[in-house]
Amino acid sequence: MPIKYKVKRDIKKSECLLCDSDIKKGTILYAFDGDTEFFITDEGLAVTFNKNGNYPYFEIPRDSVEFFGE
Repeated sequence: MPIKYKVKRDIKKSECLLCDSDIKKGTILYAFDGDTEFFITDEGLAVTFNKNGNYPYFEIPRDSVEFFGE
């Protein structure tokens, strides 16, 4: 099971690479466990809505989430 993150604040679509819509505070995301092909910046974190850590993934700002378990 991948690492879980809880979104600390609303994340606008314009802040996250490859996401389809805004992400609301309190949403649970999972660490992406795959090849990102260098699309993720140093300021970002590769995550997914998929509980298994699989595709599709997107990038969010590192400071927008907190560790929520494994």
